[in-house]
Amino acid sequence: MKHKHKKLHHNFYLVWIGIGMGALYWLLESLIHVVVFHKGPFIKQLLYPDPHETWMRLLVIGIIIISTILAQFIAKKLTLAEATKLAHAELDQIFNTAADGMRVIDKDFNVLRVNETFLTLSGINKDETVSKKCYDVFHGLLCNAQGCPLTRILKGEERIECEVEKERIDGIKVTCIVTATPFCGPGGKLIGIVEDFKDITERKRAEVEIKKAKNFSNNIVATVPDSLLVVDKDLKIKSANRTFYETFQTEPEKVINTSIADFLGDEDGRLSAALTRLFGTDDMLENFELPYQLEKLGSLHETQRLISRGERIFNITARRIIIAEEEEEEEEEELIVLQDITERKRAEETLRISEEKYRGLVENINMGICRVTPGEKGRHIEINPAMSRIFGYSREELLRMNISDMYQDPSDRKMSSDKVCAQGFLKNEYLKLRRKDGSPIIVSDTSTAVRDEKGNIIYFDAILEDITERKRQELIQQVLYQISSAVHATKSISELSGVIQRELGTIIDTKNFFIALYNKKDDTLSLPYYKDETDHFESFPAGKTCTAYVIRNDQPLLANRKKIDKLVKAGEVEIIGTLSKVWLGVPLKLGKEVIGAVVIQSYTDENAYGEKDLEILKYIAEQLGLFIERKRAEEDLRKRLEELEIFYDATIGREGRIIELKQQVNELLAQIGKEKKYDV
Repeated sequence: MKHKHKKLHHNFYLVWIGIGMGALYWLLESLIHVVVFHKGPFIKQLLYPDPHETWMRLLVIGIIIISTILAQFIAKKLTLAEATKLAHAELDQIFNTAADGMRVIDKDFNVLRVNETFLTLSGINKDETVSKKCYDVFHGLLCNAQGCPLTRILKGEERIECEVEKERIDGIKVTCIVTATPFCGPGGKLIGIVEDFKDITERKRAEVEIKKAKNFSNNIVATVPDSLLVVDKDLKIKSANRTFYETFQTEPEKVINTSIADFLGDEDGRLSAALTRLFGTDDMLENFELPYQLEKLGSLHETQRLISRGERIFNITARRIIIAEEEEEEEEEELIVLQDITERKRAEETLRISEEKYRGLVENINMGICRVTPGEKGRHIEINPAMSRIFGYSREELLRMNISDMYQDPSDRKMSSDKVCAQGFLKNEYLKLRRKDGSPIIVSDTSTAVRDEKGNIIYFDAILEDITERKRQELIQQVLYQISSAVHATKSISELSGVIQRELGTIIDTKNFFIALYNKKDDTLSLPYYKDETDHFESFPAGKTCTAYVIRNDQPLLANRKKIDKLVKAGEVEIIGTLSKVWLGVPLKLGKEVIGAVVIQSYTDENAYGEKDLEILKYIAEQLGLFIERKRAEEDLRKRLEELEIFYDATIGREGRIIELKQQVNELLAQIGKEKKYDV
């Protein structure tokens, strides 16, 4: 009610102003008659003017009030006109800036008005649309047909919405959602219709592409070799691909809405827990292996069941996905991939067993097996334990060092590498290397160059066999053969000793080498052959020397300084001459009689000799003993021959005796390897 009073007051405020101005006029007119014309008191003029004056005042006041009423009416009209103009401007702006194309059509199919969006959508300009027939401007399948929106509105429908394909002026097809409503004039008289065109061309294209992509993905899912499942939040199976049904030999009726835990036999709940944790996250379940007994499930084909019977192993991969069907809210589900890795696991197990056997072979074999990079500064990539045993380095040291540092002559590494690169392989190539302690080693190298897909050599695979001992034995055999030959070819013990020192020096240190013969009468040692770096003797008293110790005990002696000191403290030996770091001596015998000793010693290397060297020296002593024995036999034969020749000369004329003597001479000559002297 209060609002209505305010509105009424607002509508007649100019009338009230006119009434107020009339009252003010009456007051001023009364004041003028009193002050100017002196026509009585003010109260009389205000309340009781004369009739003529009253009529004049009322006429003027009436004119003032009527003027304000007219002004009020004109102001209202102007306000309404301005409001109408503003409303039209707003409607025009809305119409022209609308996101959808719009046009107004009268009942005769004439286009009355279009907006800018419609012009852009149809591809024509404004002049080509106005006063044209609607079906000529933006033609579609509903034009001139029963489904025409205008026709249906004219028949009484209030609102029409449909999807239709329109054709632009340039021939391009445009898919639109058309909404048509009646367009009425003042009084509600139907003038025509208003059409709204929502361009959904891109959406339709997207829908087509989505449909294609969906068909494509469905085809992929149908043909993928792994089993695929989709489960909901309750872990119930919603869908599966063809591979799943073939692998598990079942039907959709037995699978859909079945718990995946029940189907796969998740007895310990690990799979269910892992799948449940994925919901609400972007995490992925990977490398989850699950054993499955296929015969748990029935079979569609007994033959296939028998073939597939047994435990299978599946590798499970799962991830959350968002499913949104049309007109439905988004729903969380999980895509699960079941990859049958049974054969792979079997192959891996077979490979593991094979690798273990191969690894055991590689690790336990006595030959070094390694993989190295080519070149002078090549390095080891991989080695087996035998490499450390052969060379004395740890695995870490071998992987860290340059291979050339293992060569006795580092330049040999480049020649060896170049040879493998050029030929592609090496077989039984002899390499002179050295151990960590610096001792020399000879290996037989069999290497193969391995290339990448471009043909570049990336590494060598090599097998190294330690043939140091074999080569040493070969050399020893050669040395011993040379010494054995010298035993029969040389004429003196001094000459033979020189050959022994020279030949034996190719395998052990013989710089300090001598042969001692024992003289029991004066307990001295004569030296028919003596070579030494520090001392010079022709003979010396046997006494308690190391040489005498060997002769007395008829036993070889291999002694370093520690052992010699021990013998000295025990009173077994006494030192004569310079003390060596290692001393090796063996008895020299004629038959069972010890006649002397063969000795070698080193002043610089306490590891110069070992037990194997002792055996070699024993063989040398045996050969020397045979040589001395043969020389003594030859000397005895020579003396007997001289005696026979003297006797022959003294007994000339005794024919029988002469013949006998000649035969004895021939026999003696034959024993010493000479031709017969007499023809008897």
